Amino acid sequence: MKKYWKVALFALPLVLLLAVACEKESSEPVYRAPYEKELRFNHYDTDSIEMPIVQKFARDTACKHVYLTLTDNNSFTNQTTNMITNVRNYLDARIQLAPEKISGRGDFNFYPGTASIADSLWFVEQGWTVNQRRYNR
Repeated sequence: MKKYWKVALFALPLVLLLAVACEKESSEPVYRAPYEKELRFNHYDTDSIEMPIVQKFARDTACKHVYLTLTDNNSFTNQTTNMITNVRNYLDARIQLAPEKISGRGDFNFYPGTASIADSLWFVEQGWTVNQRRYNR
């Protein structure tokens, strides 16, 4: 009798562990409510739109849209035409991770005449505005 008691005492935790493991496998996936994410950046601070961060939200199935949003400190008036093209390419690489899911928000302020027409049109097509507020150089 003592021998069976020891076996039962040893087997009980294993049976409970198996029951818990089986319950976890058959449970329904946890529902996550859909959400939108706004990643704010400006001329001096682009940490929030680094590639791994944007990829994380682009791959998240609960995230329905990602906005690359310019903050109030959005003056790019000291940029040359080539630098503006570099900004475009930098942002385009992030948008191309999920073009149907990622777009822009906010107003780019360039010194009039420095942004090429193609760059200006690209920014507008992606959801940003260009020179809605004018700044003097």
